[in-house]
Parts: sequence; C-alpha cells; structure tokens
Amino acid sequence: MIIICFHGCGQNPTLFMSLLKPMKKKFPSDFKWVFPKGEYYKGHNKWGWYDRDYDEDVIDKGISPDNITKYKNIEDCILIGFSEGGEFALELAQHLDNVKGVIAMSPSYNKTVKKININCPVILISSINEHKISKKYILQWKRLILDTNLQQINHYKGHKVYIPPNIQDFIKF
Repeated sequence: MIIICFHGCGQNPTLFMSLLKPMKKKFPSDFKWVFPKGEYYKGHNKWGWYDRDYDEDVIDKGISPDNITKYKNIEDCILIGFSEGGEFALELAQHLDNVKGVIAMSPSYNKTVKKININCPVILISSINEHKISKKYILQWKRLILDTNLQQINHYKGHKVYIPPNIQDFIKF
C-alpha cells in the first residue's frame, strides 16, 4: 500500500513529513510513504496544488488532467492532505479507482468542485475552533460526500495538522 501525502498551500513536503511522523507509526511498516511537492510556486520554498489564490473567485482552475494521469496508474493507495492538500486529495480521489481511503485535515474548498463521487472511505478532520470560512468548507464537503463513506472527527486545535491517535480504527486496510 502506498500513502500519498499532500501538504498545505504555503508548505513543502519536508515540513509535512515531520508533522506526520507520529501517524506513520500507526500504519504497517511495509507501507510506502510518498510526499510530493505542489506544482505551483508560492514563494520562499512554499508550494501549492492549484494555480490560484485563496481570495480568487474562480470556477475554472480545478485539478489538472495531468495530475489525474500522474496518479492513475499507481497501485492501491491512501491519500492524506492538509488544507489545500486535503482539497486536492478529495478532488483527486473521485478520478481514481485505486484509492482505498482519504484523510482530509481541514480541507479548503473552491467552487471548482461542483459535484464529487468518491467510492472509498473518507475521514474529514476539522476543528470546532476554526473560523467561519473553514467551517463552511467542511459543510460543503459533507454535502458532497455520501454519508456511508464519511467519518468526521472534530478537535480543538484550530487550523492545524491534527492526527487522532486511533486513526487505524477509522481506516481498514
């Protein structure tokens, strides 16, 4: 099994890798962890997954067909993403048949995602302390993902990378 981890906008793979160290211990040791770098340079070694800024009201800058092709032939995988990386993981999952689960931590949301069809378990991790906009994002995702596939976890740490200690209870390998 491959676990592909998508950092947030304005982050890089090295930072995200260090934040997920405790989570790696919860998964079998033979799982392969991959930390790709976002394709759009945001300055000062910071990267993002979309060619847009948060304050843009865009409807035509969603996930690129090249990204779908890049991940289409990979073996069975779990997608993990934080913030913009969480949005990217959720959007990518609807285009792939090899995704066994998605963990989206405080995923952002943009109007490019009009409908979604994810056929694997999804864990949305959000904070009840996040500001109104982030809460609105979670409500949009919950509206688009089938309840039978969805597990939501709330925490109290704000817009942070938060991994519950019992994450293996939510994902069946």
